[in-house]
Amino acid sequence: MSFATVAQDLPSLESDLVRLIYTSKLRCENGRAEMTITEILQRSVRNNPTRKISGMLYFNSFTLEILQVLEGPKNSVEELYQVIAADGRHSEVNLLVEEGIETRKYMEWGMLRGTDVDFREMKSSLPTTKEWSDLPGFDLNIVEHLPIAGDLDMKLLRITYHSILRESSFDEQNRIMDDILIRAQKKNKELLVGGMLYYNTESRDILQCIEGPENAIDDLFKAIENDPRHQNVQLVLREMIKDRRFKAFGMLWANRAESKAILENLPDTVIEQLSIK
Repeated sequence: MSFATVAQDLPSLESDLVRLIYTSKLRCENGRAEMTITEILQRSVRNNPTRKISGMLYFNSFTLEILQVLEGPKNSVEELYQVIAADGRHSEVNLLVEEGIETRKYMEWGMLRGTDVDFREMKSSLPTTKEWSDLPGFDLNIVEHLPIAGDLDMKLLRITYHSILRESSFDEQNRIMDDILIRAQKKNKELLVGGMLYYNTESRDILQCIEGPENAIDDLFKAIENDPRHQNVQLVLREMIKDRRFKAFGMLWANRAESKAILENLPDTVIEQLSIK
């Protein structure tokens, strides 16, 4: 783990310790996300030692989601959380869990800036979905819909398919594709689904990769198969996965070059049949 500067050793014996985990979404001007997170971390490094607070902050630059762990004396941690909840830089603040602990996981005062590796390590040590429900302050609905913690205890599925958009005028094609993407951006976030879509305006070929919870992906693909806007729907690849390729929920619009990411590891016989070169 990479520690923020200015950290102090913690005493070996402490009492009345709690661990608090919350999520929020960063609110800032365009282009200032990293600067704002740096300001938050610098203040934590400066103020947390006097409060005897340690922890880790993970920031998802794609979704602007924050997951932070605070550890320390109960009164200090709860007071800091109230400050965070009232901070205009945080929106959609959700308390996931507050629990009494005997020892800290983060053993220096200040605040860690969590990397993706740090986050995966932390996520693997979090309680299972069943165990979360026994903790005070737990809200199952919040946990199951977290873009950064939503993969807990989930079977992830990736489906790649090819179809042809129904024949229509050029303007109608654009309207249909705009509608598909707008609906995907809204609905897929709720379903914890991400992916990438490529559309060839000349041949009307659609190549799409969708990934997320197994049931959600299977249901979504069935809906696509029954959607009259899609013709000749062909399942190219269905595979269970451990990690997502597309980290942001919604749907990415791929250009011709970016579509190569979808084509990785597909059989040559399938690629030859597509209009994407």
